[in-house]
Amino acid sequence: MAGLTLKAIRKALAEQINANLERKITVYAYDPESRAQPCITIIPSTEYITFTSMGVNWSAFANFDLRVEVPGRLADSQIAMDDYISAGTGNTSSIIDAIHGNLGGLVEDCNVASIDGPDLTVDPLTAVVHVQVMTSRG
Repeated sequence: MAGLTLKAIRKALAEQINANLERKITVYAYDPESRAQPCITIIPSTEYITFTSMGVNWSAFANFDLRVEVPGRLADSQIAMDDYISAGTGNTSSIIDAIHGNLGGLVEDCNVASIDGPDLTVDPLTAVVHVQVMTSRG
């Protein structure tokens, strides 16, 4: 891989989610002032970037949180959220299945590390999908 280009990674992640979900959702590579819902907003995780190195070569892990927001009647939003955070079921609305891979060759790997939520006490219903992207130089 050529390196760690965060803007390109965010854009590719947003495009890959949009291209692979049957249940449509607005995906924002950066947190906008206002959001159309349902939506996914890509934000940096608390531990954003970690590096390991061997001489001039290095590997980097970029960690993103996908904030998934689904408004509406509680039962309906829970059903939609379950669709978004299910995996390996042939569900074409799975965020997890949509992002696994190398983002069109931009990175070595992209996968879901864990998922928090959904928080049933807020409207819109909100879950956080923790994503890890790996890339390297050398």
